Amino acid sequence: MLTRTRKVISEITDVSRWSNAILSAFGPLSFTGLRSKFRVLSSKYWGGQPAFENTIISYDVARQLYRNDGPANLGSVFCKPIVDLQVQFMGLPSASVEDEIIDDRLNTCLHTFWADEIQQMLRDAIRDSKVIVRITQPSGDDPLMTAEEREHCQIECIVPERVMIFRDLQNKNVIRKATVSHTVLMIEDDGDIANGISPKEKEHEIIELIDQDSYRYWDSTDEKELVEWNRPNTWGFVPLLEVWNEFDASLNGGQSDLESVYPFVRAFHDVLGQSLQAHKYHSTPKVVFHLSEIGQFLKNNFPDVFDSETGKINPQTEISWTGKESIYIQADD
Repeated sequence: MLTRTRKVISEITDVSRWSNAILSAFGPLSFTGLRSKFRVLSSKYWGGQPAFENTIISYDVARQLYRNDGPANLGSVFCKPIVDLQVQFMGLPSASVEDEIIDDRLNTCLHTFWADEIQQMLRDAIRDSKVIVRITQPSGDDPLMTAEEREHCQIECIVPERVMIFRDLQNKNVIRKATVSHTVLMIEDDGDIANGISPKEKEHEIIELIDQDSYRYWDSTDEKELVEWNRPNTWGFVPLLEVWNEFDASLNGGQSDLESVYPFVRAFHDVLGQSLQAHKYHSTPKVVFHLSEIGQFLKNNFPDVFDSETGKINPQTEISWTGKESIYIQADD
């Protein structure tokens, strides 16, 4: 059983590494706008499917536009309000299932315990086209967690790059299996604080494999299963949900609200960049000299251009105006 578990996790890890390698290698070169034409999760390149089916958003570019720190930063200043104003306008949702007790409980979760995460979910989905939401119940031994908070559970937003979801072929609403990638800082050696020896730490890439029966963990850094971390899944389902923004069947996925404005962002960036360059060029002061004797002018202002041995102008020497605050000219120049 352990050998089979390792094989399954190893195969999933290899798929995840392959996908990340393809994205990092071809992503910057193959993106038209914000969407890649390269189908990472599809082996069918020709046929009757839509051209952009299974393509994904360039998450890094979308987030750079939102933060205004990417290569198109002169135009991306408009992208953050496009996302944030929609989130503010929508506010927090309200649940209604025609049962007052359930409605009251759900709305308490949405408006009190999950309010910040719900707004983060809306923001990330509008910006990135999708986000993964995970529901967890905190452990009862957490001294900072109240009984009421534990009873209402918690939700967490996870970036889509770190999650792979495998659905039931007969029922797409059922998630059979999922993997979540975690970067964990682990202590390799406790050291000896009393003798001034600091603990040794190392980052580990941990793959969490979730199915309807259990939670299992695979250390990709050390290539071993963390058996002591494994635990049963008492809920009987995978507690993950893909939240799409404007799901489109022809894409088999969601859309980012920054896709439609991206060409205008680039155009604004290019025009403004060219204008600033032209302004800098034309704002540089210029002067024209009409000289009767160029040699004497050079001796008075740029004596370094003359060879000390021959006394002639060295053709290899360049004239630099840097640091020149005064120029000397003859009376008849």
